[in-house]
Parts: sequence; C-alpha cells; structure tokens
Amino acid sequence: MYGTTQTVAVFADGTRWTASDLKQKAMQATSADDAILGTSGDDVLRGLGGRDTLFGGDGNDTYLVGIGDSLEEIQDMSGNNTVRFIGTIVSTDINLSRDNWALKLQVANSDTVVSLSSVFSSFTQGMTYVEFSDGTRWNVSDLVHRLGQASEGNDTLYGSEQSDVISGWGGNDQISGGSGDDTLRGNSGDDTLNGDNGNDVFLFGRGDGVDRIRGTADEGETETLRFDATLAAGDIKVHRDVFNLYLSVQGTGDQVIFENWALLASERKGKFVQFADGTIWDEVRLLELSSAKVATDGNDFIDGTAGNDQLKGLGGDDKLAGFAGNDEIDGGSGRDTIQGGAGDDVMSGGVGDDIIFDTEGNDIYYYQLGDGYDSITDLTGDIDILRFGEGIKAEHISAQRDSYSLVLKLDGVKIFSIDSWFRSESSRIERVEFSDGTVWLAAELTVRASNATEGPDKLKGTDGPDLINGLGGDDEIESGEGNDTLYGGDGNDEMDGDYGDDLLYGGNGNDTLDGYRDNDTLYGDTGDDELDGNRGNDSLDGGDGNDSLKGGDGLDTLLGGDGDDTLDGGANADTLAGGAGNDEYHIGLGNDLIVEEAGKGIDHVRSTTSYTLTGNVEVLTLDSNAGLNGSGNSGNNLLLGGAGVNVLIGEEGNDILQGADGDDQLSDAMGHNVLTGDAGSDLLTVVSGHAFVTGGVGDDTLSLSGKGNVLAFNRGDGADNVLTTSAGMTISLGKIAYSDVILQKVGDGLILKFGQNDQITLADWYQGSGAAQESRLQMVIDGTPDYDAASVNLMVNQRVQLFDLDALVARFDAMRAAHMGLSSWSASAELRALRIQGGDKAAVGGDIALQYSSQGNLATMSYTAAQRVLGEDDFGEAWQAQLVGIPLKDETPSLI
Repeated sequence: MYGTTQTVAVFADGTRWTASDLKQKAMQATSADDAILGTSGDDVLRGLGGRDTLFGGDGNDTYLVGIGDSLEEIQDMSGNNTVRFIGTIVSTDINLSRDNWALKLQVANSDTVVSLSSVFSSFTQGMTYVEFSDGTRWNVSDLVHRLGQASEGNDTLYGSEQSDVISGWGGNDQISGGSGDDTLRGNSGDDTLNGDNGNDVFLFGRGDGVDRIRGTADEGETETLRFDATLAAGDIKVHRDVFNLYLSVQGTGDQVIFENWALLASERKGKFVQFADGTIWDEVRLLELSSAKVATDGNDFIDGTAGNDQLKGLGGDDKLAGFAGNDEIDGGSGRDTIQGGAGDDVMSGGVGDDIIFDTEGNDIYYYQLGDGYDSITDLTGDIDILRFGEGIKAEHISAQRDSYSLVLKLDGVKIFSIDSWFRSESSRIERVEFSDGTVWLAAELTVRASNATEGPDKLKGTDGPDLINGLGGDDEIESGEGNDTLYGGDGNDEMDGDYGDDLLYGGNGNDTLDGYRDNDTLYGDTGDDELDGNRGNDSLDGGDGNDSLKGGDGLDTLLGGDGDDTLDGGANADTLAGGAGNDEYHIGLGNDLIVEEAGKGIDHVRSTTSYTLTGNVEVLTLDSNAGLNGSGNSGNNLLLGGAGVNVLIGEEGNDILQGADGDDQLSDAMGHNVLTGDAGSDLLTVVSGHAFVTGGVGDDTLSLSGKGNVLAFNRGDGADNVLTTSAGMTISLGKIAYSDVILQKVGDGLILKFGQNDQITLADWYQGSGAAQESRLQMVIDGTPDYDAASVNLMVNQRVQLFDLDALVARFDAMRAAHMGLSSWSASAELRALRIQGGDKAAVGGDIALQYSSQGNLATMSYTAAQRVLGEDDFGEAWQAQLVGIPLKDETPSLI
C-alpha cells in the first residue's frame, strides 16, 4: 500500500504523481456522464456537466453543485454529508419535489437538478445539510417535512415507510401513505387517498368534498374510513354500482367512494366504516346497506347470502350478486349486471342487453329467444354451460372472433359475447347446449370462430399451433403463440406472426406481414406487399409486385421476387436478393450480402457506410452526412455522394459519379464517364478521356487525360483550375454571353474569364502538354441576351454554337505579340470567324451537355437516358444529337 505522499508515477518530463494525486484525479469529473466514487475519507466531489452519479463512500463528504451541472444523483449512506450550492444559486431558487424514494432539488430556470437517493426509504441515508454561498443552511429532515406540507392548490403528498399523518388542504390532492400505519385526510376538495401497506385510517367530515379511497388491504391489514363528529350513521346513504361502493352525505354533495369495492371481493376484505359514536360497519353490513330488500321495476341492487338464493331483478337496470351458494338469478327486463359468485349458479339475463360476471363453480347460463345481446366474463376454468332455449337451432348460430372475445350470432345478429375467450382458456365456456340435444364443446367453438368468410375478418390463433385461412376480404389475422400457418387469401390483409416460428402467406392483394418474434417465413405472393421479419432469423419472399421487405433483427434472408422491390436487412449480416425488376437495397452496419443476376433490372444500393457495389448492381447512393467512400463494379454505374466529404471511384464500364455537398474526390480511369462535383471544392480526375466533367459550384480542381473530354462550366460555377493533357477537349459554356468571354495569360496558364468571379484556368496550356490540340469552345446561348430564334443570323438563332478554341487562342497570342503588355482580351469579335457549326438539337456531349447548360445540374435525367448518351462510340468527340423516342426521365434512379 502506497502512502499518500509517496511517488507512484514518474513521467519523461520529470512530473511526479503521488497516491494522493491519483485519488484526486480519479475523482475529477468531465462534461460527459460520469460515475465518481469517493474514498473512505472526507471527500469534496463535483460532477460538472452531463448526468453524473456521485458516490461519497465513508466519511463526511461535501458535494458541490453549480449552474450548468445538469443532473447530479448523489448516493451516500454514511456520514454527515453536505450538498453545497455555489456561485449565484441562492435558497429561493430551489424547487423541491419527490421522485419515488429520492428528494430532488431543482434550480429554477435551469437544467441543474440534484437527486438525493433513498431519502424517503427505510435505508440509512447520510444526507444531512444543504448549504448556499450566502450562508443559508437547510437540514435535510426539514426539507422532507416541508415537502409533505399541503397548500390551497392541487398537491401530491407522500408518506414514508414509517407511520405518517398526512392532511391535504384546499384543492384536489393526491395523498399516498406509503408503508406503515398511516392516517390520511383530504379536507376540502375532491381528493384521492391511497394508504398503501399497513393499517390505514381515512378521515372525513362534512364539507370535505368527494374523496376516493384506493388500495387493497393485505392479509391481516385493515383500511378504516372514520367519519368525524359532524356526521352520524343516519346522515350516510350507502349504494353501489357494479364497480364501486358510494357513501354519500344526504343533502350535500359530499361523498366517499371505495374504488372497486363491489367488483372484487379482495377489495372488500379489511374495509370498515367507523363513526364518532362507536358505530362500525363491516363488509357484511355494507353489503346489506347497499342492497335492495325487495325487487322492483326500478334499478335495484340485490345481494344474495352465503346460502342458496333465488334472486329476481324484475324490470329496470338491476345489479344482482349471488355470492356464495348455488344461486338462481334472473335479471328480468332491462340492462342488468349479474355476479354469480362462488357455487354452482344458474343465471339468466332476461330481456335486454345484460352483463354477467362469474367467478367460481360449475354454472349454467340460460339464453332465450329475444333476450338481447348478453356478454359474460367467466374467470374460472370450471365446467360452465351456455344453454339455448326453444327456437334457437344450431344451424342458425355462427361464431366469430372480435379481438379477444368470441361472439355468437343468430342469423347474423349478435346475441352473446364471451369475453377473453382467445386470451385465456379459463375464460371459455366448456359447453353450448341446444334444446334438440346438439352440443358444441369449447374446442369446436374455437374452430367455428376461427373460420373466415369471404368478407373482412378479424382472426386470432391460440397458444398452440394454428392453421388460419382468411379467404376473401381485407382480413386482420394474428397467430398467437405457437408455430402457426396463416393464409391471407384474397384482399389486402394484415398478418401478425406473434410468438413462434410462423409461416405467413399474403395471397392476392397488397398485404402487410409482420413475423414479430422467433424465426418466421413470410411470403407476399401477388400484390405490392410489406413484409417485416422483426425479431429472429427470418426468411422473406415478396413474390410478384413492388414489395417492401425488412429483415429486422437476426440473420435474415430477403428475396424480392418480380417487381421493383425495396429490401432492408436491418441489423446483423443478412442475405438480400432483389430478383427481377428495379430493386432498391438499404445497407447499414450489418455487412449484408447482395445477390443479383445480370439483366434483372437497374438495381440501387442506399448505404449509410462506405460501400463497393457488388456484381450486377448498377447504382449506389451514400445516404449519410458522414464522410464515406463509394466504388463501382465492372458494369455501368451511377455513384451518388451524400452531404459529407465523399470519395467516389468508378471502375470498368460507363460510369456516372456525382458528388453533393462537401469537398469530394471523384475519379475514373476506364469507359465513357460523367463526373460532377456539385457544391464544395472538389477534385475530379479523368484518365481515359471521353468524359463529361464539371466541378459545379465552388472552386474545383480538374485533372483531365485522354481524348474527347467535355469540360462544362455555367455562370456561377466559381473558379476552376484544370490540369490537362487532354487533346480534342471541348469546353462547354452555359448561361454565358459572347461578350462575357475574356482571355488572359498568366505564366504557362490560359485563363478564360466570364465576369467578376467565374473563370477556368487551363494551367498547362502553354507548356505544349497537348491541351492546345483540336480543342473547341461550345456555347449554349439560350438564356443569354445573344439568343434570338427569330433572327436569320446563324450566330444567334441556334442555341448551340461550336467554335475553334485553338484558333481563338492563336489570335489572342497574335494580339499579345502585336501589343506588348496586353494582359486581357475580349474574344467576342473573333468568334463569328471561328464558328465551326451550330444547331438546336445536338451538342458535343449530347443531352448531358444540353441539360447541364440549361439547368445547372442533371436532375432532369435518369440512369437509362444518361447511359444511352454515354454509350455512343464518339461521345465527347462528335456532334451528338438529342435522344429521340427515349424519355430523359423514367423509373430508374435519377441523376442529381
């Protein structure tokens, strides 16, 4: 063990660190999310920016907090520790709140928050003081008390794990007692009280508003509503509905509601009502008080006993509860609610749309012709029977699934619904009996409900292996658990594989298939389908149509089939095969394998990483703002950069390389090519010639070799520097008038200026590099003042004009020789004499040159048309006519 002053690290420059130095450096924070651990001594810790967690350890520690320190979580269970706010933070800036067991101190109008963990828990916690730079000091226990104080507003108040006394004030308060034997009172306002664990007491008096009591008394615990001396038993009217118990103060709007008291027996256990004179109402008494003694034609609440009861609701919307015993319950007419309770009960809702709840026992539910639309919730797996009366024949009954419920129809009209049939086997009725002796068991009902129609169906499988066929219509099919097989059939279907290794067939129509979990197989079949493997190692086949396939997580295999498909493998290394059609692949970090056959369409990869095109894929888009690289293959490619700094490299074939924003590098050494830099200061390199090249907007560098290059430049393209050994080069200008062309010589370079900021510098022109051989100047003058289609002057009535650049420069050189010191020369007066030819529907570079000169980009062309232009043998050298009968824009990927 090193002493705190002993040297433990020595650096080459002589710096020495002691053990004490190392401990301090280990406790230093950064602006990121830190976890800082103190020592066993008295530490001073600060988190700085980020979401930090500070552990002081033993000792009396001090935690410093300043503006900008973001969220600081402090965990310190020992010692007398202090939070010290520094700088301009004063005590009036602090807002207190509780977050579960933590006390939070928020600095007003800032993101600075201190969270003191476990302050409200039963664990030992060592937070003692909160201090400020002006000398103010708070005790943490006082803060806990302050947070529990109510106001006239709507408060949220919490107790601790001890026994608390908590009172609201005005407003609609939310009060939770926590563990311990708590006493809670809302006072005025409509309050919600939750005692949580322990033997809790809820106080209520006249004028306290409407209070709700929530929570369940655990075994051996009690929850007591205690009315004060302002209320006697005779002041209280007791009633209930199917859910809650209501204790109303007669002649006032005051009321106490025991939530779920009537619905669940567990909510009645341990509940008491107590008055100041000693009167106590327990569960049995509350049931008596809230029950009608004699049925009427009104809305009655009638309870049975622990014995065998006969209950009749007569007319009205009645609530009848049998409780224990073998009961006979008849709701009569009206919308009745029946609770069978324990025992073997016989129940009938009677006329009207009734609701039946059952818990325990082997029960019989009677349904007579004309009884309405009844629903039952059966909570146990006993032997329960639905018995139909005279006039209801099995051949007239159909079963249908509605979400998780099973619905029975009589001649197409809904008559009976069994809730949660497809959620749990315990919620099913075991037998359906008809008056002629026909019996359907639960398994047969499930099959009948799962049978589809030629219309739109909602179908769901069970937890076992299912075979479901949607037939016609736009169906919604969910498999449930198990290894299922789903057929959508005709129509636009939605199918969900859920759990298990499922097999999904979409069938005809535009279907949506989701494998969800496990290892699924999805077939779209015909139509434009959406297939999502989701989780697991899935196999997806789109079939015919323009399909969208997503693998999701796992090692997936995606086959697009016929049509223009979109394939995205998702996470991990997937295998993607588009099949016939113009397919699009989305590639991320998963190292996916793309398999394409020759002649199966124009295929397109969109990648968020650097990527080299695999064989038989034509187009690559770098779909990211990051600096990525893209390379072609041996075919005719289109490579499109993103917003970052990209490196694009063509290979064999006639390639189109297009940068976007950023300082891009584009190069190609073989074939007939297009290189466009777009925005940024780009570097474009051509080796083999026959290339259309433009730097676009920005000051670009172009290195051109080989014969037959077309250098395109438009008004606003900036100042480009050209390094060239290219013979037979054509400079093609757009939106530039004759009078704008100025020639200058600087060193060995020839400069063509076109106004204040636009120019081309041919850096090696006067070195005899070959650039001054057979060079031409092409000017596309539509869009300039020179163009006049109605004129008889050939210099102005044809939109494309071609001139002898070599001869033009020779005349410039002669003028320089004749006029010593001449540095700048206007070419406009000499152009007419040096005109080679003109036209309206042809140019060197064909449609590519014409589109760039008029638009400033190539976004009006698609891959197919551009490749037809590049495919001409004399591209870049000869006068090339516009395409005839071939659209510039089609369904293949667009240029930019």
